Amino acid sequence: ITAPIYVDQELYGVVSLDSFELNKFDDNDERMMAFIQSHIEIAIAKHLMFEKTLYLSRYDGLTNLYNRNYFEEFFITNREKALRYDEHFNIVIFDINKLKYVNDHFGHLAGDAVIVAFSKKLTEIVRKSDVIARYAGDEFMGMFFNSEKNALYDRLIQFLKEMENHLIQLSGASIFCTFSFGIAEFGIDGTELDQLLRVADERMYRFKSEYNKY
Repeated sequence: ITAPIYVDQELYGVVSLDSFELNKFDDNDERMMAFIQSHIEIAIAKHLMFEKTLYLSRYDGLTNLYNRNYFEEFFITNREKALRYDEHFNIVIFDINKLKYVNDHFGHLAGDAVIVAFSKKLTEIVRKSDVIARYAGDEFMGMFFNSEKNALYDRLIQFLKEMENHLIQLSGASIFCTFSFGIAEFGIDGTELDQLLRVADERMYRFKSEYNKY
């Protein structure tokens, strides 16, 4: 007697009971197997829901980057260490330029595709010790370690130039995607996340204003 285990129409396995005797199983055994089958499927579904909830508590659903909540938790952990050992790191805010234009002219699905493409490119330039998260909408934030502020600025400018030279290819369209950014240094511009984000945000908008002149 066998019972396939399905969750959301996906086969996860089969429960099988065998007997050396012919016609050993009766209606009661079939009902018991159906009971076991049902409870296994419920247990797997609950486990998958728990895993999804845990994932969404840390990751952004569109980009698979960390979300703001996890970024804040990570900052608190590293803040205590940095204060104790007088360490410095940089907080960066990124903002995709003219995403509204993309949404208005190509649709929000195209806008989402640009966000995803940018997030993938961004993760390619960071080190394993660095952390990138989606802040909100078309904004991202990063925590960069072991990198002097001016050197980090130069690295991000190089990344910006690479983005300027590579159009994002979507079905039926090639989209020019650039970004603006601002950097705040822990210990110099503040030691609280809201202070650092405010400074980085102000510098990002100053950069955006200058960048859009060209």
